[in-house]
Amino acid sequence: MSVSSWLFNLLQLLSIIGFVSSCDLPFEDGGPPDFLFLGSSFTEVGDFDEHVASMVRERVSQWRDVTTARNTFLGAGLERQVQANSVSNIMPGEQACGLREKAVGLREKAVALLRGTFRAFTNTRDHGMEWKWVVLQGNSAYPACYDEDPPRFQRSLDAARTLNDQIEEHQGQTMFVMTWTKGFGDKGVNFPEMTSRLREGYKRFVATLTTPERPVYLAPVGLVFETIYDDLQAAGKDPTADGTIFKALYNDDFYHCSPDLGGFTAGLTIFTAMTGFNPFEVPFNPTNTNDCEGIDGVTEEQLDIIRDAVSRTILATFESGEITYPWTIPWTDHTC
Repeated sequence: MSVSSWLFNLLQLLSIIGFVSSCDLPFEDGGPPDFLFLGSSFTEVGDFDEHVASMVRERVSQWRDVTTARNTFLGAGLERQVQANSVSNIMPGEQACGLREKAVGLREKAVALLRGTFRAFTNTRDHGMEWKWVVLQGNSAYPACYDEDPPRFQRSLDAARTLNDQIEEHQGQTMFVMTWTKGFGDKGVNFPEMTSRLREGYKRFVATLTTPERPVYLAPVGLVFETIYDDLQAAGKDPTADGTIFKALYNDDFYHCSPDLGGFTAGLTIFTAMTGFNPFEVPFNPTNTNDCEGIDGVTEEQLDIIRDAVSRTILATFESGEITYPWTIPWTDHTC
């Protein structure tokens, strides 16, 4: 037996008897994290924060007292989040379509959530809380503009840098959401090519902002959409046809995600990217909190297709080293 094999077996044994955990969580020693989601209508319509909060409460016992919030601007990029210094007029618990800040969790903690982006970071200390994860989702097209419209890409990157600096100042961790594109493609580019551009753009964001002391992370939601698209094509089917699982990921506009299957896909990708937990063991709980959207019937077969796509996509990017995650042992090697 080689030394490396012997060491691996020893670590596995120590994990079993409780000396070394293979399921260590980021910020585990500081109690449940507080998640802030900053994005566009993609985050809003998809209920990213509520899907992730539900998964956290179901699967991470240490984090059941989690608080999440979101601040969204329809059609806007990260530049708009940088400008957002005013208090929203949407209170926690209200149902609203469009711009809102939504707090989920304990009421006393939610007081600190009603701040614009910068004020959200600076005022949380007054209420005894800090954002430990801040999830950034920019305009769905800007990160893909690195070669065709470099000034627009640079403005988006500069905004991401400003937000990341604020997050780091308050000891938080940054995760970008690589979004998907329209089902038929966007900007005169088909779905696979636009997904490839978004992939490269977000990787440039991460590479630019990551330092040896503090990595910046990426949840590859758009790549999970692509996995489902590619699987259908490989089976000889048109992914964009009515009745396919790919089409069910979208709203009627074939652009925003559906709040049920699409939102679940995004939430599960973010949750798995953060924790390294097994996506096959994460249940589906419809948020059904946005009165503007209905929830269609969801089958376990559809959910398993999504879980499988999330698993394969994240494992492939982890094993290839394309994307760095905040965990080092995948769910295939532990029981979390």
